[in-house]
Amino acid sequence: MVDYLRRVLKGGSYYFIGLIIAGVVAYTSRVVLVRNLAPEDYGLFAAMFTSIAFFLFFRNFGLNISVGKFIPQFKVKKKYSEIKTSVISVLAFQLIISSLFVVLFWLSADFLALNYFKDPRASFLIRVFSFYFITSIFFKNLSSFFKGFQKNRLQSIIEPVKNISILTMIVVFMYLGYGVLAPVLAYVFAGLILLLLFIYPVLKTFNFWKYPFKDLTVFKRMFIFGLPVMMTGVGTKFVSYFDTLMLTYFSGLVEVGAYNIVLPTALLFMLPASAIGAVFMPLISELSARKDFDRVKTGMGLLYKYLYMFSAPIIFSLFIFADILIEKLFGSGYLVGTMAFRILLIGVLFNMLSELNNQYLIGTGFPKQVFWVMFFGSILNVVLNIFLIPKYGISGAAVATSLSYLLMFTISTSKVLRGTKMKLPLFNWGVLLFGLMAFVGVVYFIKDLVTWNVWIEGAVSLSIGYIIYLYVLKILGVLDVKEIESFVRRITN
Repeated sequence: MVDYLRRVLKGGSYYFIGLIIAGVVAYTSRVVLVRNLAPEDYGLFAAMFTSIAFFLFFRNFGLNISVGKFIPQFKVKKKYSEIKTSVISVLAFQLIISSLFVVLFWLSADFLALNYFKDPRASFLIRVFSFYFITSIFFKNLSSFFKGFQKNRLQSIIEPVKNISILTMIVVFMYLGYGVLAPVLAYVFAGLILLLLFIYPVLKTFNFWKYPFKDLTVFKRMFIFGLPVMMTGVGTKFVSYFDTLMLTYFSGLVEVGAYNIVLPTALLFMLPASAIGAVFMPLISELSARKDFDRVKTGMGLLYKYLYMFSAPIIFSLFIFADILIEKLFGSGYLVGTMAFRILLIGVLFNMLSELNNQYLIGTGFPKQVFWVMFFGSILNVVLNIFLIPKYGISGAAVATSLSYLLMFTISTSKVLRGTKMKLPLFNWGVLLFGLMAFVGVVYFIKDLVTWNVWIEGAVSLSIGYIIYLYVLKILGVLDVKEIESFVRRITN
């Protein structure tokens, strides 16, 4: 068990580090763009990217996930021809579908530019951007390939290298005066760059020329497996993409640009939950297979108790300083998104626990339940967007997204509670709310009391507020360091 845990933590640490680096670089690219493009230009790029990315759902069909799952099975059974067949058939299938989408976007570019994007420049830009359908195949499948062969280090650097390549090209193309075309070219060329960088490690990992190509029965199995699994992984992305698609049509490019600043900023706080889930899900799977349900219950109970304890004050900090943060990072042109940002932060609090709930359900062998969680959340988002965005614009989109997160939180939590037979830590959450009230009160008191530099003022008020917050929780008996240490000792024995 100790060896397994170490292996999980080691692999998870690579993933976590890669995730952090990729997230920071991607966010830096976003800051560079908003600092060098007018709000409507950034909105145009965001709208085009979302339109392309939305259709990628119907290009991938969960096949990338299937590659990562089936390669280890074929490797154990020494069915090397099936490995070759799975990789080549997936690439060929996705290449055909991608080519069809390129043709579709080329033929409809003029219509979309005038009637959807409402900007004549979009006609040329969307035609160039359509090649992203083809080039994105490479980095998607590279990650799945290395995952299947359990090359954790190589898999973990795919996303950081991609994002660093995109940032570098954005800076270069911006310097050359390409304007809004700069990020379009950067994304299109990124896949080709990754192919050149990683083709040698791929061929070193597996010799494709040594084994024959088998029939397409393997591909059929992968397709059948990948389709429902795909649906469990698109929920959050579908919600954010549909928001942007609706905003593009009803509200215009300025609000699209603002929304595509505030939503990714709010979702940055999903990184801890994603990283914990990446490590925790295999461990849950192992404990469930051993029928060690007591430790599963203990682990989930601790996550329910401590995830919000440490993350909630950070999110409330951003809630308080939302306008200052947006203006300082992105400029006054994006202050239109302040209220939406605050609404989304509340939604993220629910979505963090939903992410961990979903990892529990997958780890215990119930991915179909995750599908239904995502399905109902996505349906609610679509319905609410239709009613709210035409009237309330960007704030309506934020409300729709946050309520969708709330629904997914409610459904997934109910399933976890039934599976673990545990109860919601209502007392702990009640004390947590009391501590947050003390935190917010202290921050506002110090914020109004002093008139220092905005960054110093924020650092001082938040630091004092966080100390008092933890002290309140400690006094009321909710924060228990020995409880955490005890669980770590139990789970590694």
